[in-house]
Amino acid sequence: MPALVLGCECLLAMLPLRRDRRSEQVERPSLAVVVPAHNEEAGIAHTIDAILPQLTESDRLIVIADNCVDQTAAVARDLGATVLERVDDERRGKGYAIRYALDHLAADPPQVVVSVDADCLPLPGCVERVARAAHATGNPMQAAYIMQPPNQASPGTLISAFAVIVKNYVRPRGLQRIGMPCLITGSGIAYPWSLLRAVPHPESHIVEDMHYSVDLALAGHPPLPCMEALVESPLPDSQQAARTQRTRWEHGHLSVIQSQGPRLLLGALRQRSLKLLVMWLELVVPPLSLLVFAMVGAGAAIMVASWLVASWLPIGVYLLIALVGILGLSSAWWRFGRRALPAARLLSIPQYVLGKLSIYTKFVSAREQDWVRTARDAEPIAGVTGPHYGATETPAEKTSAAE
Repeated sequence: MPALVLGCECLLAMLPLRRDRRSEQVERPSLAVVVPAHNEEAGIAHTIDAILPQLTESDRLIVIADNCVDQTAAVARDLGATVLERVDDERRGKGYAIRYALDHLAADPPQVVVSVDADCLPLPGCVERVARAAHATGNPMQAAYIMQPPNQASPGTLISAFAVIVKNYVRPRGLQRIGMPCLITGSGIAYPWSLLRAVPHPESHIVEDMHYSVDLALAGHPPLPCMEALVESPLPDSQQAARTQRTRWEHGHLSVIQSQGPRLLLGALRQRSLKLLVMWLELVVPPLSLLVFAMVGAGAAIMVASWLVASWLPIGVYLLIALVGILGLSSAWWRFGRRALPAARLLSIPQYVLGKLSIYTKFVSAREQDWVRTARDAEPIAGVTGPHYGATETPAEKTSAAE
């Protein structure tokens, strides 16, 4: 089932996006951009410089210097941001920082809050686009969140960059095409203020965004994809930092599947909601490497079962589903990922997948449970303007949207 869902989402992403006219018809809402930052002295200026031109005089930019021991607060303040300094050695992490900012805003709340990570660059128009869409729909709106590989990246890092494109852009794009919700992917998310008050933002989970997606969906306001807007961030260049980041992401994802998957499915059945059901299907698709392991194991088991019952129907169904998954991923690579992952690096995929095995075994024996800041380059990589390292829309899609 996860392979079938993945393949269908990727194939749907090949279709042109539908133009959302609702956000164009509403007035621009008052908004605040919140930037949780932990020891981001070296790169916070790039993020602020990308955000400020997108704000009006009535908008606010709030940087939460969370347990910082460097000059993050001073740099942000000098550039014109409102800075909140938070010190709490026991409660550390992005979720706590965001909640701290929301408590500060409660005295004079904006209509929309946009959350951008401190190592991210929202491209021009991103902030207003997601804010307008959130205001028009009353739902959280998630921008495309793409991670760029560093210069001279290893094959593993390039494969990881492609996996992020599939997870954070291609699959949500497919869901947007059919009007279905998506998961929050971490940065570039806009929330209506009334919704933040009705459904409190979680604090302590290592992937609090994914956990929050379930809470919002069950409250009747599932996050919606807005793939016309784009946020970019660099992938870490060191192997150790990259592995730490992947372990946190994937252990967090698996723990949310384990703890929140049944809750979301039960909510879908109780409310008889197609959107909740689709969101559950989206949630239970595991990380790509783990899905490969699962498909190999399932294939072996189904072959044995087909032999025992003397019927090739099970293996036929399995092969059909596997074909859909392979076609979907191949289409996603061809359309959106060729520049991130050159064809010459595709042969490195088996080694990359096998190298992830220890991450999944540690989920059982030594699960990652604490938030840890990912070490990364001081400066983001400039010049990338879309998932295919080109325009987010092809010329044909732009013409179709204009029509």
